Amino acid sequence: MRETSLVTFRQIKENGLLSEMRFKVYECVFNHGPMTSKEVFSRLMLETNQSGRFSELRDAGVLKEVGTMLSGATKRPAILWDVTWDLPQKVTRKSRRAEIKLILSDLKSNLFLADEDSKKIERVQELVNEIR
Repeated sequence: MRETSLVTFRQIKENGLLSEMRFKVYECVFNHGPMTSKEVFSRLMLETNQSGRFSELRDAGVLKEVGTMLSGATKRPAILWDVTWDLPQKVTRKSRRAEIKLILSDLKSNLFLADEDSKKIERVQELVNEIR
């Protein structure tokens, strides 16, 4: 673990920069990541689905998607999450909507620029991942 990520972790914890449940998810990924949301839920022994916490933490800039792995149970790809070294940023609905509009605009323009269907599919997947 690098010192910069430890400093960020301490600042988030000591200043209460995340809500209790968000911090539990963040702390679990910090201590054991990269990991999938299912692994976090299992480790935290959560009975209710907290998948929304991951997109909230990503939008705040403290978690990032670092890859995928096949889920043991479903054999489907699952996102691997890891912490960033950034302090949380406040994300408003207005700023998120503006970001989504830009991504969708990029999607529309790039969809018509791709020559082959496979390139179109790849580009759509890239842009969908950006929206997440």
